[in-house]
Amino acid sequence: MRKFKDGKDREWSITIDVGAVRRVRTALGIDLMDLAGGDLAEKLLNDPVTLADVLAVLCEGVDPAALVGQVLDDAATALLRELLDFFPSGPRARAIVKLRAAMDAQAAALDAASREAPVADLSSLATPGGLSGNSPALSASTPTT
Repeated sequence: MRKFKDGKDREWSITIDVGAVRRVRTALGIDLMDLAGGDLAEKLLNDPVTLADVLAVLCEGVDPAALVGQVLDDAATALLRELLDFFPSGPRARAIVKLRAAMDAQAAALDAASREAPVADLSSLATPGGLSGNSPALSASTPTT
């Protein structure tokens, strides 16, 4: 059993067993066993809505609105570790390879995106009217202060 805390500081437990796999299949049409042979790792790492949906099935009562930012990262880690523990050793090894590949691809995409579009100065968004469209366009380069 793995645990994570939501954005309201409530602790949730994730347990993966045959019943949990069946509940997720029935409710969402998502096969948690795809971690070893399919594209589940990519879905969970790249789609926060899918991750929140799976967590909602596994953790009855969890509020999807309380699953944001670092909370989602922590919940994904807990879920993936619990899934890996569920697999027997042969499929577990394949799942670890798939998971590592998905994580490497995600890291490479983030690295490429940061090189193509450096973080802009978003301070204008904090000013009145900053979100109304009256603010100047975001800079494509990092300020040189």
